[in-house]
Amino acid sequence: MSGHLRAQVPLGALALLVVLTLVQVLAHALGAPGTPTTATAAAQEADPPRAAELELVEQSSWVGATGTFELVLATDAPVRGSTVGVTIHDRLASRLEFEATLAGELGEVNTTLPAEPLVAITDGGDADRTEFRVVITLGNAEDPEVDDRAVSLSEAGVYPLVVDVATAAETDDGGTVVADPVVTHRLVTHLVRVPDDLSETPPLAVATLVDIHEPLVLDQDQVQADPTARAVTAGLANALQALPQIPATIRPTPAVVDQLVGQGEPDATRIAEDLRLAVRSPNRQVLATPYARLDMTAWLAAGLEAQLNDHIVTGKDALVTHLEARPDNRTVVHDGRIPRSMLDELRGLGVDQLIVDEADLSSLDTERYPIELLRPFELADSARGVTVGFAVEEGLADRLGQDDPVLAAHQALADLAVLFFDLPSQQRGLVAKPPTDELFDPTTLRLLLIHLRDNPIFEPTTVDALFQRVPLARQSSFELSGEVLQRQLVTTSRSNLGTYPADLAAARVQLDAYTAMVGAGGPRPAAFERRLLLSSGEELTDDSRGALLASVTTDIRTQTRGIDLPERQSVTLTSSEGKVPVNIRNTLDFPVRVLLTVESDKLDFPEGTASQVIQLDQGTNRIDLDVEARTTGDSQMLVRVSSPDGVIDLGEGRYTIRSTSVSGVGIAISIGAGLVLAIWWLRHHRSRRRDKRLVDRATHDYPALAEV
Repeated sequence: MSGHLRAQVPLGALALLVVLTLVQVLAHALGAPGTPTTATAAAQEADPPRAAELELVEQSSWVGATGTFELVLATDAPVRGSTVGVTIHDRLASRLEFEATLAGELGEVNTTLPAEPLVAITDGGDADRTEFRVVITLGNAEDPEVDDRAVSLSEAGVYPLVVDVATAAETDDGGTVVADPVVTHRLVTHLVRVPDDLSETPPLAVATLVDIHEPLVLDQDQVQADPTARAVTAGLANALQALPQIPATIRPTPAVVDQLVGQGEPDATRIAEDLRLAVRSPNRQVLATPYARLDMTAWLAAGLEAQLNDHIVTGKDALVTHLEARPDNRTVVHDGRIPRSMLDELRGLGVDQLIVDEADLSSLDTERYPIELLRPFELADSARGVTVGFAVEEGLADRLGQDDPVLAAHQALADLAVLFFDLPSQQRGLVAKPPTDELFDPTTLRLLLIHLRDNPIFEPTTVDALFQRVPLARQSSFELSGEVLQRQLVTTSRSNLGTYPADLAAARVQLDAYTAMVGAGGPRPAAFERRLLLSSGEELTDDSRGALLASVTTDIRTQTRGIDLPERQSVTLTSSEGKVPVNIRNTLDFPVRVLLTVESDKLDFPEGTASQVIQLDQGTNRIDLDVEARTTGDSQMLVRVSSPDGVIDLGEGRYTIRSTSVSGVGIAISIGAGLVLAIWWLRHHRSRRRDKRLVDRATHDYPALAEV
């Protein structure tokens, strides 16, 4: 069989195979550069999925034509006796090529550095953890003052960079390689080489948008802090207050700030103080938001415009009070929660700047805009003026949201550099934020802010300054002439809030009634108000919302049971007019205002006393009611106590009023009856006397009648 196969191989091909084999053997023997004797070359031949990823600890964000580019990497696996190799690939020409490098498609090799023995710089106290430094020197190798290992990158741009850790090649006694190196660990990152002259090149303006938010966690009807979310809040607040000179825009959820301040615990107080320090810097912008994170689309669809405005006002007041900040009302982050139809409502509230995810905007003509726009535009369907929008670039957001915080920051910085080199001669900018509903990792945020400040091709700014600095996009591609580009919001599907709007309205009626009793501004109605506002949290289920609203009504009813008055009582009046004492007991720890109403079908009350608002102090309160009995005997009087608006019934009592004297009306009637009787008696008496005289005269004149 083997002889048959050999007969099928052409002699030319066989000769070529022999030559290639000899070249490979010689190359191994001589150690020629660019052959598999280096760890880097072995890395290219090794199966990449078999190599574990290295952890990026530190990295330079940029380097010039000369200088050093440094990385610190780590691994938890034993790597004694390994070597480190570095490969720099060709400059990236587009964003598509950059994204390909993240998937392992690195392009042509530009420079391969000889492998060196891996030297640990620290183990961090863990024998299995190894950290090591990689230093790449840029410069002209022909310059005698430059290390002959220097790498020459004559063109500014972004270069993929691969660091490989590999086992050492095995050789026999004669120095012949008997086993090629095997890559055990690999890291793909990017080297940013900045232009030599930036005097005529505007930097890329980058507005970092930082959300401070914690999902609602309910225990019964109380909001509890989630330890993981609280740790993120602490880290973000610390990173922001430690770098006050670097511009950034902060969007704190007021409910979270309220909870931090209200807890009174040392850790929560420290986080709140860090936030106060973070927003006090003139380089910081704070955005106004609703008190709790909610779905604006669903609220507007349910007709809750007034309640939404209450959320915004309450949220702004909380930020002013707790952070001593001046929230910006004119800028809103879309987050997919604002429908197209709400643009007019937002303009009515003074909003004229919108940050929108690219996915929520109408698509652009890729032929006219082959690269990222990175400029603001007008939002169409404007009825009350112009709203200007800035799109959040999805790719950058995804990079900021990945798990490895250090690598996330540097991949985002490399991505920003690619965008800068797309059109370095024009002023452009963008908003840097993680994907919707995700938060910055504190480490990623800290590194991003520091390197945005230190890299000469970037300029950190706020969202508001970004709108002012970057010119509007025009219809004629990236020129500054022509009509302003208009884009449209994609119609957002509306969520159904179910019975929540009706349940919220019912709970609001109860809270308003309770507030009228105890007075606005006190801690008790404020606690109930906060619970109502938190019920809107979009993280909650329908059942959780309903339970939170029901708890408000239940707790209000429980408190108002502290108002007592006798169910039945008898009072005797010795005259037609008098005072009826009504004793109402207030067992609450605070005074309340109530509406006292009395009714009776036989008693009269002076004007204004049948229904009056009174204050009940703690303990027993005696209220004397002026009454006037129309008749003697027993009369029934019903006494009701309720909230001042009559919504909450606090109790009622029935009083029997016994009058032992005749009233003025009764006397008048009696006198009238007596007069009538007297007149009747006089008339009757006169009639009898006249009749008697007539009989006597007839008898005298006619004696015969007497006999009859």
